[in-house]
Amino acid sequence: MSDKEYNKVYTVDYLGNVVEGNPIRYLNVDSEKMKEAAVKSLLADEPVWFGCDVSKHFHRELGVMDMDLFDYDSFYNLEFGMDKAARLEYGDSQMTHAMLFTGVDLDSHNKPVKWRVENSWGTKGGEKGYNIMSDKWFDEYNYEVVVHKNHLPDELVDLFNNEDAIHLDPWDPCRPSAAAGSPWILNVSSTLTPKPQFIHRLQYLLRLLGSGTLLSHGPCPDIQNPSSIP
Repeated sequence: MSDKEYNKVYTVDYLGNVVEGNPIRYLNVDSEKMKEAAVKSLLADEPVWFGCDVSKHFHRELGVMDMDLFDYDSFYNLEFGMDKAARLEYGDSQMTHAMLFTGVDLDSHNKPVKWRVENSWGTKGGEKGYNIMSDKWFDEYNYEVVVHKNHLPDELVDLFNNEDAIHLDPWDPCRPSAAAGSPWILNVSSTLTPKPQFIHRLQYLLRLLGSGTLLSHGPCPDIQNPSSIP
């Protein structure tokens, strides 16, 4: 959005609801930096919590999120020209759901092609509850990732730790919706709590903790062999 600068820290008034909990802070970065941090986390066997707009270009039964899944332009004989920031600003999109990256398929240049997603809607959709997200979909409808600060360059960690947070109103278009943030955003954690039994309640626990803590369920076999991802 035009009034949300990159490399700035944001918070939302009245978002924190835990007495003596850590303040919730978001670092606004471009999509490439988000992806770099997420890839580093996955290659370190640390799943990545993320927030997105799951209502767009998503086939629930197939478990596929892809920008070319539906050809709306040809069907309606018009072009939908809003970019990511405009969709947020005009209410066409917002974060509607949170899930977990558990794997990534990289090309020969170590750039992501598609992402393996663990959802919490049971095992009927996708491949026993796992979905596939194209990298193009990530650029358009993924709004937030939570990563450990070890996977960020020093300059971003310094910004996150020391920059004064800009306060957003609860009704701001970039406010967290369900638990999330703004067009391109990082929520940085310094704590990892491996508890396998909590993975499907990850979003609830993050809100309960009020601290952006990333919960890891340990090694993910597919991460070491990205080509094995469907």
